[in-house]
Amino acid sequence: VATATLLVTSIIFSALVSEGILRIVFEPVDYLEASIIPDEILGHKVQPYSGGHDAWGFRNRSVPTEADIVAIGDSQTYGVSARSVDSWPAILQELTHKSVYNMAIGGYGPVQYSYLLENKAILLRPSAVIVGFYYGNDLKDAFKAAYRNDSGKHSSNSDGRPERGNQAAPAPPTPPIYKESLRD
Repeated sequence: VATATLLVTSIIFSALVSEGILRIVFEPVDYLEASIIPDEILGHKVQPYSGGHDAWGFRNRSVPTEADIVAIGDSQTYGVSARSVDSWPAILQELTHKSVYNMAIGGYGPVQYSYLLENKAILLRPSAVIVGFYYGNDLKDAFKAAYRNDSGKHSSNSDGRPERGNQAAPAPPTPPIYKESLRD
């Protein structure tokens, strides 16, 4: 009886350890914790190659040379609390049979989306970019990112316009309008 119990316990233990190792090897982004590092422009980002993320620090196996669709967003687009295959960009790829690059990190907002579009997404020459705008906090995130002064506190001048330090904050830039495909 003791030998049978030891055998069954050993088999169960081996199966659990094997399952854990296989998950980490085949889907590391779902089971390893990514390292978040500060970034001068974005505020924070995922350290490249940490926790199964790609060379740009996003939740993809690798950075492609081209992508049909780029999805930009925050934790909703990233798929926080979901396996990477269950994030909406992964499901979009499965449904459309087009390559979709997930360019999302929790805590990002419209200011970061704009930067990512102009400096990263465009390099993938997508035919479409989808921005996962979350009404729950993206407007607040945009305000915080655009109008923080050096002390980290919001301030405003006499006409109520936000200011940074002693200077009034500039008016937000007019966003570019893409009339044609982003591809050449």
